[in-house]
Amino acid sequence: MANVIFDFDGTIADSFELAIQIFEQVVRAGKPLPTEEIERLRGMSLIHVAIELRIRPWKVPFLLSRGRKMMRQRIDSVKVFEGMPELIRSLQVDGHKLYIVSSNSVQNIRPLLKKHELRTEFIRMYGGAGLLGKANMLRRVLKKQKLVPGDTYYVGDETRDIEAAKLAGIKIISVAWGYNNESILRDHKPDFLAIKPTDIRTALK
Repeated sequence: MANVIFDFDGTIADSFELAIQIFEQVVRAGKPLPTEEIERLRGMSLIHVAIELRIRPWKVPFLLSRGRKMMRQRIDSVKVFEGMPELIRSLQVDGHKLYIVSSNSVQNIRPLLKKHELRTEFIRMYGGAGLLGKANMLRRVLKKQKLVPGDTYYVGDETRDIEAAKLAGIKIISVAWGYNNESILRDHKPDFLAIKPTDIRTALK
C-alpha cells in the first residue's frame, strides 16, 4: 500500500472563496477582484501571481501569517469538496497511510477535519509550510516517518505542489478542482491528474 500525503486548501478544503476574501481585505483594502481576473490568475503559478499583483517578496511571510489567523476565525464557514470524505475513508480502509502537508496551520486544519469526522484517518499533519518550502517539508516527512519515496504520493492543487513533489523525489497527483486550473496543471506534467476525487484512488491502483 502507498503513503499518500495530501495538501489541504484546494485539495480537501474548499477554501478558495474565503482565501480570496481574505486576500482582498489584507492586500487590496477590501477592493474586490473581478471574476475574470480571478480566473486569469488561476492559470498562473503563485510566483507569477505575486509579480502580477505587485506583492513584494518580503511581505509574503507576513501576509501568510495574517491570512492564517483570519482564516482561523472563519474556519467554520469552510466546507470540504464533495466526494473527498468518502475518498479519504476508502483509502484508509484500503490500507494506505495518510498524511497532510500544508501551508495552512494545523490549528486551522484540525477543527475542519474533526467537523467532518476525518481527523483519525490521518496519521500526522504538518502545517505552516512556506510558499516555496513544501519540498523541504516533504523531505522531512519522508525522513521522520521513514517513508519510501517510490511508494509515496503527494496530492495537491497547485503547480508549486508539482514542483515540490518532484524535488522531494515522490509522485504527484494533481487535482483539477482547486486553485490552479486544469490547463496549467497539465503544462507542469504531474504524474496523474484527477478530475474527480475517485480518480485519486484509480491513480493509486
